[in-house]
Amino acid sequence: ISATNTSVTTFVSPDCSFTALKSELDNASSSLYLNLYEFDNIELLEPILDAMHRGVRVYLLLECRPVGGMEDEERYIAEQIASNGGTVRFAHDRFLNHAKYAIIDGETLILMSENWKYTGVPYDGTYGNRGWGIVIRNREIAHYFMDLFLDDFQRAEVSVSRVMNGRSQMEMGIPEGSYTPVFKPHTMRTNLTVIPVLAPDSAMSSGTILDMIRDAKEYIHVELFSAAMNWGDEPNPFISALVEASRRGCDVKILLDSRYLGGDNNNDEVVSELNRIARSSNLSLEAKLADLDSLGLAKVHNKGL
Repeated sequence: ISATNTSVTTFVSPDCSFTALKSELDNASSSLYLNLYEFDNIELLEPILDAMHRGVRVYLLLECRPVGGMEDEERYIAEQIASNGGTVRFAHDRFLNHAKYAIIDGETLILMSENWKYTGVPYDGTYGNRGWGIVIRNREIAHYFMDLFLDDFQRAEVSVSRVMNGRSQMEMGIPEGSYTPVFKPHTMRTNLTVIPVLAPDSAMSSGTILDMIRDAKEYIHVELFSAAMNWGDEPNPFISALVEASRRGCDVKILLDSRYLGGDNNNDEVVSELNRIARSSNLSLEAKLADLDSLGLAKVHNKGL
Protein backbone atom coordinates (compact mmCIF):
# COMPACT_ATOMS: atom_id res chain seq x y z
CA ILE A 1 0.00 0.00 0.00
CA SER A 2 1.62 3.26 -1.11
CA ALA A 3 0.87 6.38 0.93
CA THR A 4 2.05 9.90 0.15
CA ASN A 5 2.37 12.82 2.56
CA THR A 6 1.14 10.62 5.42
CA SER A 7 1.41 11.45 9.12
CA VAL A 8 3.25 8.78 11.09
CA THR A 9 4.00 8.70 14.83
CA THR A 10 6.49 6.23 16.28
CA PHE A 11 6.71 5.43 20.00
CA VAL A 12 8.30 2.92 22.37
CA SER A 13 7.53 1.18 25.65
CA PRO A 14 8.04 1.82 28.46
CA ASP A 15 9.05 5.42 27.69
CA CYS A 16 6.03 6.94 26.01
CA SER A 17 3.56 4.30 24.79
CA PHE A 18 0.86 5.26 27.28
CA THR A 19 1.06 8.93 26.32
CA ALA A 20 0.94 8.14 22.61
CA LEU A 21 -1.92 5.67 22.92
CA LYS A 22 -4.07 7.82 25.21
CA SER A 23 -3.64 10.81 22.89
CA GLU A 24 -5.09 8.81 19.99
CA LEU A 25 -7.97 7.45 22.08
CA ASP A 26 -8.80 10.94 23.35
CA ASN A 27 -9.13 12.13 19.74
CA ALA A 28 -11.46 9.33 18.60
CA SER A 29 -14.74 10.73 17.29
CA SER A 30 -16.75 7.94 15.66
CA SER A 31 -15.36 4.40 15.98
CA LEU A 32 -12.73 2.24 17.67
CA TYR A 33 -11.94 -1.29 16.48
CA LEU A 34 -9.59 -2.96 18.94
CA ASN A 35 -7.99 -6.40 18.59
CA LEU A 36 -5.78 -7.55 21.47
CA TYR A 37 -4.29 -10.76 22.76
CA GLU A 38 -4.42 -9.37 26.31
CA PHE A 39 -5.93 -6.21 27.79
CA ASP A 40 -5.76 -5.83 31.58
CA ASN A 41 -4.44 -2.27 32.00
CA ILE A 42 -7.26 -0.51 33.86
CA GLU A 43 -5.64 2.87 33.15
CA LEU A 44 -6.53 2.43 29.46
CA LEU A 45 -10.18 1.69 30.21
CA GLU A 46 -11.00 5.28 31.20
CA PRO A 47 -10.17 6.91 27.83
CA ILE A 48 -12.21 4.20 26.07
CA LEU A 49 -15.23 4.79 28.31
CA ASP A 50 -14.80 8.55 27.81
CA ALA A 51 -14.83 7.97 24.05
CA MET A 52 -18.00 5.88 24.34
CA HIS A 53 -19.68 8.69 26.29
CA ARG A 54 -18.80 10.98 23.34
CA GLY A 55 -20.67 8.60 21.04
CA VAL A 56 -17.74 6.55 19.76
CA ARG A 57 -18.74 3.00 18.76
CA VAL A 58 -16.36 0.44 20.30
CA TYR A 59 -15.73 -3.09 19.06
CA LEU A 60 -13.31 -5.22 21.11
CA LEU A 61 -11.90 -8.61 20.08
CA LEU A 62 -9.89 -10.55 22.68
CA GLU A 63 -8.22 -13.94 22.78
CA CYS A 64 -10.39 -16.31 24.78
CA ARG A 65 -7.56 -18.47 26.14
CA PRO A 66 -4.33 -16.50 26.63
CA VAL A 67 -1.38 -18.36 28.11
CA GLY A 68 -1.81 -18.42 31.89
CA GLY A 69 -5.54 -17.68 31.64
CA MET A 70 -7.52 -14.46 31.49
CA GLU A 71 -6.87 -11.97 34.28
CA ASP A 72 -9.72 -10.63 36.42
CA GLU A 73 -8.78 -7.13 35.23
CA GLU A 74 -9.38 -8.17 31.63
CA ARG A 75 -12.77 -9.65 32.49
CA TYR A 76 -13.66 -6.43 34.25
CA ILE A 77 -12.57 -4.29 31.27
CA ALA A 78 -14.60 -6.43 28.86
CA GLU A 79 -17.61 -6.25 31.18
CA GLN A 80 -17.37 -2.48 31.48
CA ILE A 81 -17.10 -1.93 27.74
CA ALA A 82 -20.00 -4.30 27.04
CA SER A 83 -22.23 -2.79 29.74
CA ASN A 84 -21.60 0.70 28.36
CA GLY A 85 -22.79 -0.25 24.89
CA GLY A 86 -19.65 -1.65 23.30
CA THR A 87 -19.54 -4.92 21.39
CA VAL A 88 -17.12 -7.47 22.84
CA ARG A 89 -16.23 -10.85 21.37
CA PHE A 90 -13.66 -13.53 22.12
CA ALA A 91 -11.59 -15.34 19.51
CA HIS A 92 -11.55 -19.11 19.90
CA ASP A 93 -10.74 -22.33 18.04
CA ARG A 94 -9.94 -20.79 14.61
CA PHE A 95 -6.42 -19.77 15.65
CA LEU A 96 -4.59 -18.07 18.49
CA ASN A 97 -5.51 -14.39 18.33
CA HIS A 98 -2.16 -12.76 19.15
CA ALA A 99 -2.80 -9.35 17.55
CA LYS A 100 -2.16 -5.89 19.04
CA TYR A 101 -3.75 -3.23 16.85
CA ALA A 102 -6.48 -0.60 16.80
CA ILE A 103 -8.31 1.32 14.07
CA ILE A 104 -9.73 4.72 14.99
CA ASP A 105 -12.42 6.51 12.96
CA GLY A 106 -11.59 4.44 9.87
CA GLU A 107 -8.57 6.72 9.34
CA THR A 108 -5.86 5.77 11.84
CA LEU A 109 -4.04 2.48 12.46
CA ILE A 110 -2.14 1.82 15.70
CA LEU A 111 0.10 -1.24 15.48
CA MET A 112 2.20 -2.43 18.43
CA SER A 113 4.42 -5.22 19.67
CA GLU A 114 2.85 -4.85 23.13
CA ASN A 115 -0.32 -6.06 24.75
CA TRP A 116 -2.37 -3.46 26.62
CA LYS A 117 -0.98 -4.53 29.97
CA TYR A 118 0.68 -2.59 32.79
CA THR A 119 4.10 -3.62 31.53
CA GLY A 120 3.24 -3.32 27.81
CA VAL A 121 1.72 0.18 27.98
CA PRO A 122 2.87 1.41 31.40
CA TYR A 123 1.28 4.47 32.97
CA ASP A 124 4.59 5.09 34.77
CA GLY A 125 7.48 4.94 32.28
CA THR A 126 10.01 3.88 34.89
CA TYR A 127 9.04 0.19 34.57
CA GLY A 128 7.83 -1.98 31.71
CA ASN A 129 8.72 -3.93 28.57
CA ARG A 130 10.82 -2.73 25.70
CA GLY A 131 8.45 -2.64 22.75
CA TRP A 132 7.69 -0.64 19.61
CA GLY A 133 4.57 1.01 18.25
CA ILE A 134 3.49 3.07 15.25
CA VAL A 135 0.50 5.24 14.39
CA ILE A 136 -0.25 5.61 10.66
CA ARG A 137 -2.94 8.11 9.67
CA ASN A 138 -4.02 6.83 6.27
CA ARG A 139 -7.52 5.76 5.23
CA GLU A 140 -6.49 2.99 2.84
CA ILE A 141 -4.15 1.36 5.35
CA ALA A 142 -6.70 1.69 8.16
CA HIS A 143 -9.42 0.10 6.00
CA TYR A 144 -7.16 -2.84 5.10
CA PHE A 145 -6.84 -3.64 8.80
CA MET A 146 -10.53 -2.92 9.42
CA ASP A 147 -11.41 -5.57 6.82
CA LEU A 148 -9.05 -7.95 8.62
CA PHE A 149 -10.65 -7.11 11.97
CA LEU A 150 -14.20 -7.63 10.72
CA ASP A 151 -13.29 -10.97 9.13
CA ASP A 152 -11.95 -12.26 12.46
CA PHE A 153 -14.66 -10.54 14.51
CA GLN A 154 -17.57 -12.18 12.69
CA ARG A 155 -16.12 -15.63 13.45
CA ALA A 156 -15.57 -14.92 17.15
CA GLU A 157 -17.65 -15.95 20.15
CA VAL A 158 -20.69 -13.68 20.40
CA SER A 159 -21.64 -14.41 24.01
CA VAL A 160 -19.29 -12.88 26.57
CA SER A 161 -21.20 -13.91 29.69
CA ARG A 162 -19.15 -17.06 30.29
CA VAL A 163 -15.91 -15.11 30.78
CA MET A 164 -17.37 -12.32 32.91
CA ASN A 165 -16.91 -12.45 36.66
CA GLY A 166 -19.43 -9.79 37.68
CA ARG A 167 -16.97 -7.75 39.75
CA SER A 168 -18.28 -4.22 40.10
CA GLN A 169 -14.92 -2.53 40.61
CA MET A 170 -11.27 -3.19 40.04
CA GLU A 171 -8.19 -1.34 41.22
CA MET A 172 -4.52 -2.10 40.70
CA GLY A 173 -1.38 -0.35 41.80
CA ILE A 174 0.81 1.28 39.17
CA PRO A 175 4.21 -0.49 38.97
CA GLU A 176 7.30 1.72 39.28
CA GLY A 177 10.95 0.89 38.65
CA SER A 178 14.42 2.22 37.96
CA TYR A 179 14.22 2.76 34.19
CA THR A 180 14.80 6.34 33.04
CA PRO A 181 12.59 7.18 30.03
CA VAL A 182 14.60 8.41 27.05
CA PHE A 183 12.32 8.45 24.02
CA LYS A 184 9.32 10.64 23.23
CA PRO A 185 6.73 10.06 20.50
CA HIS A 186 8.09 11.24 17.15
CA THR A 187 5.70 12.47 14.44
CA MET A 188 6.62 13.09 10.82
CA ARG A 189 4.94 13.49 7.44
CA THR A 190 6.42 11.18 4.85
CA ASN A 191 5.88 9.06 1.76
CA LEU A 192 5.89 5.37 2.62
CA THR A 193 4.97 1.90 1.46
CA VAL A 194 3.26 -0.44 3.92
CA ILE A 195 3.39 -4.20 3.37
CA PRO A 196 1.02 -5.87 5.87
CA VAL A 197 2.31 -9.22 7.13
CA LEU A 198 -0.39 -11.51 8.50
CA ALA A 199 0.01 -14.81 10.26
CA PRO A 200 -0.80 -17.41 9.18
CA ASP A 201 -1.66 -15.87 5.79
CA SER A 202 1.53 -14.22 4.56
CA ALA A 203 4.19 -14.40 7.26
CA MET A 204 6.22 -16.86 5.19
CA SER A 205 5.32 -15.45 1.77
CA SER A 206 7.73 -13.86 -0.68
CA GLY A 207 7.76 -10.10 -0.51
CA THR A 208 7.49 -9.93 3.27
CA ILE A 209 9.95 -10.59 6.12
CA LEU A 210 12.22 -13.19 4.51
CA ASP A 211 12.69 -11.10 1.37
CA MET A 212 13.41 -8.06 3.52
CA ILE A 213 16.26 -9.98 5.17
CA ARG A 214 17.49 -11.43 1.88
CA ASP A 215 17.52 -8.00 0.21
CA ALA A 216 19.55 -6.29 2.96
CA LYS A 217 22.84 -4.82 1.75
CA GLU A 218 24.57 -3.30 4.79
CA TYR A 219 23.14 -4.27 8.18
CA ILE A 220 20.24 -5.93 10.02
CA HIS A 221 19.53 -5.22 13.68
CA VAL A 222 16.99 -7.54 15.32
CA GLU A 223 15.23 -7.25 18.68
CA LEU A 224 13.02 -10.16 19.74
CA PHE A 225 11.28 -11.57 22.79
CA SER A 226 12.30 -15.08 21.75
CA ALA A 227 13.75 -17.12 18.92
CA ALA A 228 14.51 -20.75 18.16
CA MET A 229 17.29 -22.22 16.05
CA ASN A 230 14.92 -24.91 14.79
CA TRP A 231 11.19 -25.32 14.18
CA GLY A 232 10.74 -28.96 15.04
CA ASP A 233 13.22 -30.88 12.88
CA GLU A 234 13.72 -28.02 10.41
CA PRO A 235 15.98 -24.96 10.72
CA ASN A 236 14.21 -21.70 11.58
CA PRO A 237 14.10 -19.98 8.15
CA PHE A 238 14.38 -16.50 9.66
CA ILE A 239 17.51 -17.38 11.63
CA SER A 240 18.96 -19.12 8.55
CA ALA A 241 18.30 -15.99 6.47
CA LEU A 242 20.05 -13.81 9.06
CA VAL A 243 23.11 -16.09 9.05
CA GLU A 244 23.18 -16.02 5.24
CA ALA A 245 22.95 -12.21 5.31
CA SER A 246 26.05 -12.09 7.48
CA ARG A 247 27.83 -14.48 5.07
CA ARG A 248 27.29 -12.05 2.19
CA GLY A 249 28.71 -9.16 4.23
CA CYS A 250 25.84 -7.65 6.21
CA ASP A 251 26.49 -6.63 9.81
CA VAL A 252 23.90 -8.63 11.80
CA LYS A 253 23.12 -7.93 15.45
CA ILE A 254 20.45 -9.87 17.39
CA LEU A 255 19.18 -8.94 20.86
CA LEU A 256 16.93 -11.40 22.75
CA ASP A 257 15.13 -11.30 26.07
CA SER A 258 17.18 -12.75 28.93
CA ARG A 259 14.33 -14.08 31.05
CA TYR A 260 12.71 -16.23 28.39
CA LEU A 261 15.00 -19.20 28.88
CA GLY A 262 12.72 -22.20 29.30
CA GLY A 263 10.91 -24.68 27.08
CA ASP A 264 11.67 -25.12 23.41
CA ASN A 265 12.71 -21.51 22.76
CA ASN A 266 15.81 -21.21 24.91
CA ASN A 267 17.29 -17.79 24.15
CA ASP A 268 20.66 -18.38 25.79
CA GLU A 269 21.23 -21.48 23.65
CA VAL A 270 20.30 -19.50 20.53
CA VAL A 271 22.77 -16.75 21.45
CA SER A 272 25.53 -19.29 22.12
CA GLU A 273 24.94 -21.11 18.82
CA LEU A 274 24.83 -17.92 16.72
CA ASN A 275 28.03 -16.63 18.27
CA ARG A 276 29.67 -20.03 17.69
CA ILE A 277 28.71 -19.83 13.99
CA ALA A 278 30.08 -16.29 13.84
CA ARG A 279 33.43 -17.31 15.34
CA SER A 280 33.81 -20.43 13.22
CA SER A 281 33.16 -18.57 9.96
CA ASN A 282 34.55 -15.16 10.95
CA LEU A 283 31.20 -13.44 10.34
CA SER A 284 29.99 -9.98 11.29
CA LEU A 285 27.26 -11.60 13.37
CA GLU A 286 26.68 -10.99 17.06
CA ALA A 287 23.89 -12.17 19.37
CA LYS A 288 23.27 -11.03 22.95
CA LEU A 289 20.83 -11.41 25.80
CA ALA A 290 19.50 -8.05 27.02
CA ASP A 291 20.91 -6.98 30.40
CA LEU A 292 17.51 -6.21 31.89
CA ASP A 293 18.79 -5.30 35.35
CA SER A 294 21.10 -2.57 34.10
CA LEU A 295 18.48 -1.34 31.64
CA GLY A 296 15.73 -1.36 34.24
CA LEU A 297 13.30 -3.15 31.91
CA ALA A 298 10.80 -5.89 32.76
CA LYS A 299 11.67 -7.76 29.56
CA VAL A 300 12.40 -7.28 25.89
CA HIS A 301 9.02 -8.08 24.35
CA ASN A 302 9.67 -6.54 20.93
CA LYS A 303 9.39 -8.31 17.57
CA GLY A 304 11.21 -6.05 15.17
CA LEU A 305 14.14 -5.67 12.83
